[in-house]
Amino acid sequence: MASMDPFSKLLRQTIRERGWADSLRSHRSLERAWERAAGADLAEQTVGIRLAGGELEVFVSGPGTATQVRFQARGILTALRANGIAEATSLRPRVLPTAGRQPQRHRHYSPVAADRISRAAESVPDNELRDALQHLARTLARPPTEESGDP
Repeated sequence: MASMDPFSKLLRQTIRERGWADSLRSHRSLERAWERAAGADLAEQTVGIRLAGGELEVFVSGPGTATQVRFQARGILTALRANGIAEATSLRPRVLPTAGRQPQRHRHYSPVAADRISRAAESVPDNELRDALQHLARTLARPPTEESGDP
């Protein structure tokens, strides 16, 4: 088996340490069930999904797609249950903001992640990727400030 690049190792280590593996597997199962239940055309216009408290939030590309999701909700929920997602009892389409309205971004301050990324970047042979990773590490190492517009 070929050795993993440093970034992949870092990513796997972070997922394992944070306990995200089960959550990622569960979300991927939900995505596959959504793709089967909604059909290829509708799933292609879906940007993301989230299941909480029985409600499946579906993030879509526009209001027309949201209308399609609402119109097909009963059939989609039935198909989701048939695909093992019994906890989905309602469907809520959400239209993503357009290019003119950007959502507020939240940057997280993480010196530990910054250090890991910086160390991993040292062994990356591609100069452009190494520079980008080092820039990311420097950004993560700085606490957000009001001047930068970060919350």
